[in-house]
Amino acid sequence: TPYVIVNKYSYGGGNVVAGETFTLTFTLYNTSTNVDVTNMMVTLSMPEDLMLTSSSNTFYVDSLDRESLVTKSIQVTARPAAKAQSHNVGISMKYQYIDHKTVARRDNTTEENIAIPVVQVDRFQVTGMDMDPEFVVGQEGSITVNFVNKGRSEVYNISAEISGNIQN
Repeated sequence: TPYVIVNKYSYGGGNVVAGETFTLTFTLYNTSTNVDVTNMMVTLSMPEDLMLTSSSNTFYVDSLDRESLVTKSIQVTARPAAKAQSHNVGISMKYQYIDHKTVARRDNTTEENIAIPVVQVDRFQVTGMDMDPEFVVGQEGSITVNFVNKGRSEVYNISAEISGNIQN
């Protein structure tokens, strides 16, 4: 029985930024050393946060010889509100081959998942700094600063540093 696997894939390197379109390229490989594959239907299952922008989710491959490769590319867009995490794209392949022992046409299927990491752009802003009008040496004073997260992902471990002409 021949098996078709995802030999390699790419999405442009690095992380995919939410709201942007990228090219997903994947290469399928017939692992069999002696059986060709024919009449192959390749179907992509996209997660909710990714959508195809230039094609159908189904591809047809007429034949894939033994130990051969075929490469497909599609345009995919990460939704602007996509969660910052890895999203699994399912690739299922249904194909036929000739069983040399019985000389009969057989069906087979294989399925694989590939992960696409999506990130949200950090949009962080500091606004509205309020402070006491005077600071007296030896006494406490207060400074209030608003940190605003305008991005769609959570921000952790915020720290602030005061700099300027300060003696202490």
